[in-house]
Amino acid sequence: MNEEYKLIPLQKTQSIPVSWRFTQEEYDNMAKGHRSNWCVFLRDDVVHVCRIGGEEFYRFTVSKTGDGVYATDDLEAYIPDDFYESARQHGWTDQEIERHQAELRESVIEETVGLLASYFNINTA
Repeated sequence: MNEEYKLIPLQKTQSIPVSWRFTQEEYDNMAKGHRSNWCVFLRDDVVHVCRIGGEEFYRFTVSKTGDGVYATDDLEAYIPDDFYESARQHGWTDQEIERHQAELRESVIEETVGLLASYFNINTA
């Protein structure tokens, strides 16, 4: 993706802990990017995961470590607007809200891992 991509960045985010490491080749492939119904690309050490219209869904920052690999420990994802307030208004317990949030975090990780594997043949395990 050499041309400039119109990015609509995330505004409110939640941080999801991950422990991913990337080789120089994987970093370079992410820098080239991929565009289909999802756009995944690296710009200024941030990997953006967006829908084709430019709306960012997930992102993570990579930094070069002393051993020459690139690492990230946090995946940022959107926070549904007023989710907690709405859930409580609908009678959800704190336990139900936390379970839903845990499921959301897991699905965000799975989706991002799947996109990295499909588009760049990256195995984050």
